[in-house]
Amino acid sequence: SDLYVLACLVWRPSAFAELEGLDELDDSDVASFCQSAGGVCGWTCDSVLSSELLEGCTAQSSIEMTRTSLAGREIPGADFVGEVQLKQCDSNVKSEHCETSMESFRQWTCHNCLWDDRTEDDMRRL
Repeated sequence: SDLYVLACLVWRPSAFAELEGLDELDDSDVASFCQSAGGVCGWTCDSVLSSELLEGCTAQSSIEMTRTSLAGREIPGADFVGEVQLKQCDSNVKSEHCETSMESFRQWTCHNCLWDDRTEDDMRRL
C-alpha cells in the first residue's frame, strides 16, 4: 500500500519531551515541534507505480516541502528550515555501519516493520 514516512527534526529537549507524550500529530503540532522536516512517499519493493500518484509526492519519491508546506498542504505557523532526506542503507555493502544507498524509495528493499522497545538510553542512529 502507499506510504508516507515523515522525519521531524526537533532541536529543543523540552519540545522533544512533549512530542514523546503525543499519540498522533496534527498540523499545529508539526508546526510547533518540527524545525525541519522531510521524508519519502510512495511504494517500495521495486514498485512500478509512480510516487507522483500521491498528493505532495515527487517523482523521486520525496515528500514535497517548502518553508510553510508539507506534502502540498500549507501548515499554519510552520517555518521549516533546511532539508531532511531519508535514505536506505545499501544492502549490497557488507559492513557494520550503514552506507547510504542513493536509490529512490520505490527501489528500496522490501522491509518488515519491527517494534523497537529500546529505552532512550539505548537509542542509536539507525
